[in-house]
Amino acid sequence: MDEMNDDQLHARFSSLRNEDTRSAPEFRPLLNRARSRARLRSGGHSLPWVAAAASILLAALLIAKPWHDRGGRANARAKTDIVAWQSPTAGLLQTPTQDLLAPAPLLSSVFDGVVNSQLQLKAD
Repeated sequence: MDEMNDDQLHARFSSLRNEDTRSAPEFRPLLNRARSRARLRSGGHSLPWVAAAASILLAALLIAKPWHDRGGRANARAKTDIVAWQSPTAGLLQTPTQDLLAPAPLLSSVFDGVVNSQLQLKAD
């Protein structure tokens, strides 16, 4: 590849820029054409699509209504089943030594079961 100096590069890029300018379309007519196409797409064809979507939605609602009523009864039954459910391992948590593992009362002592207290509350 030949090495070029800055003047030659500038001349080549200038000629390319001029060629692009000559072949480029005018901006204003291009923009107007795009806007008119957008108006045709949005105004002319949207009504059939809206009507088709509305009819599909209406048909789906009419078909789904009987299923909705049946689902309500089944759903209520499922809720009661969930409320009445008990874990299969819940019985394992109730052990005979459960009292030994329970925390002691707040104002208790280790001597409570061994020594009789001299203080007794009178219920007068």
